[in-house]
Amino acid sequence: MNSKRRRWSGVKPEAYHLQKIKWQFFGTLTFEKDKPEHIRKCMLIAWIRGIAKSFKIDPHRLPAFWNYEFGVSAGINGHYHVLVTGLPFEAVNDRTCRLLEQHWKRQGGGLSKFEVYDRRRDGVGYVLKVRRVEDGDSIPTLSSGLQRILASRK
Repeated sequence: MNSKRRRWSGVKPEAYHLQKIKWQFFGTLTFEKDKPEHIRKCMLIAWIRGIAKSFKIDPHRLPAFWNYEFGVSAGINGHYHVLVTGLPFEAVNDRTCRLLEQHWKRQGGGLSKFEVYDRRRDGVGYVLKVRRVEDGDSIPTLSSGLQRILASRK
């Protein structure tokens, strides 16, 4: 068995397929205070639409993947870990990271931090928070743009 196959044996199938995407950005979107799930989701969708509008992209075609994590200790609120791709190649830089953060603030979000995606840091595994099937369940959310990409690979 080659090393790539061995590395991904025992993980959830979505991790394997998501790892093959050429992600451009990894980020964290926090909330200043806890919000109901439907409000959190509306804010995230509005954030994606704002990014798409900034780059003149159909928001339904912007590949993104996110997972919500509840605050794990006192003083830490819930947050999303997010992966985004599909922006113009020339937009993959620190300036766009700051733009993504500003868009979150405009949606009423709390702190946010984005960086250009570095495959060596395994952002997919971090967003999933599940390395192996036996570690437990994690339900990621895929944008319609990402669903199209994954469906075309079948």
